[in-house]
Amino acid sequence: MTPGYRPARFLLRDPQFFYDGKTLSADLSFEDTEIAEILDLSLAMQEARVQNGLLLVEVGYGVAYYDVSDNLCCKDGVTRLQLALTDDKYAGFVGAGLQSFDYILQSANRIELRVNIEYSACLYTQAEMQTVTDVELQPCTAGESPVLTLYFAAKDESLWDIAKKFRSRTELIQQENQLTEDVLRQQTILLIPGV
Repeated sequence: MTPGYRPARFLLRDPQFFYDGKTLSADLSFEDTEIAEILDLSLAMQEARVQNGLLLVEVGYGVAYYDVSDNLCCKDGVTRLQLALTDDKYAGFVGAGLQSFDYILQSANRIELRVNIEYSACLYTQAEMQTVTDVELQPCTAGESPVLTLYFAAKDESLWDIAKKFRSRTELIQQENQLTEDVLRQQTILLIPGV
């Protein structure tokens, strides 16, 4: 079995965090009808995401209104709002909530929405990197020792005992771990060189 590799995404820079409340505007157009009176308008947050440094919010709406002929009408749909968080092309994740909204009937077929949202976002850059997916393990033959071993040593453990356990030498362990004493005064992670 040979080692395998596959691409994976990793964070390259420290992430940027945002937490704020903003008022975003959108227009609802009713090209096929003329509105005489709005009876009710309701909004519901559908989705929020980050793409290329932009906060993209989709809001579902429902409007009950009378048209100019006094017919009771209803229309629903989705409007998209956006807010620039950064000029860079960042990916990320976001949580957003609809706090409040109001509207103005701008003309007989256009409603202006003002939507207050609160959001928190984490933005980061991504890069393709290779990760190991498969490793080939080979049995050790008698007398062989690994080139380097990671060992979790206990408090008051002696380097002599550790060297004997791993078929190494105390001088090599001291040199590799920059130790000056032969007995460890605290729990320590050691690199044990092979001989």
